[in-house]
Amino acid sequence: MSRRLPFSGRYTVQLDAKRRAILPAALRKLAEKELEEKGDPPGEFYLTYYGPGRLHLYTSVGFQRQLKRMRRNVNRFENDEDYMEAKDVYDAFLHNSVNLKIGEQGRLLIPPELFDQSGFNEGESVYFVGSDEVIEIWKPSRYDEHFERMRSDYKRTETVMRNLTRRLEEEDDEDD
Repeated sequence: MSRRLPFSGRYTVQLDAKRRAILPAALRKLAEKELEEKGDPPGEFYLTYYGPGRLHLYTSVGFQRQLKRMRRNVNRFENDEDYMEAKDVYDAFLHNSVNLKIGEQGRLLIPPELFDQSGFNEGESVYFVGSDEVIEIWKPSRYDEHFERMRSDYKRTETVMRNLTRRLEEEDDEDD
């Protein structure tokens, strides 16, 4: 089995009048390869709300990985006063996730509740952004605002990235 390649790149896609979009071919090929290698059915995805103007699209394999991480983090709080808050975050993630099939042509239908929550509009363009294990779907104005804030606060971004890298290295050491 080969190492999974990260989702990457930004693609502009037009939403149609029925809330459908075409998953860009480059992202679809990586997703289908991951599903095939893990023996999961082709086209099996989960779509989750991730805040105004933003959805996350996971393969079924990636969704299971994310749930496992979240469960592990909730369990860390089991005997802590923050347990209920961590559990609420986990539950909200599940409550705002839907299983969907993406057909051979790569078309996905965004359910009305996620479409409305995200503030998308029929006929507008959205960005499909590869972000390692997840494909993000952004309202372009929110994407631009988000990354402009990051660029304007470079020192903060640099510190966050350094801390994240350190934590990930610690987790990798624990997994070995």
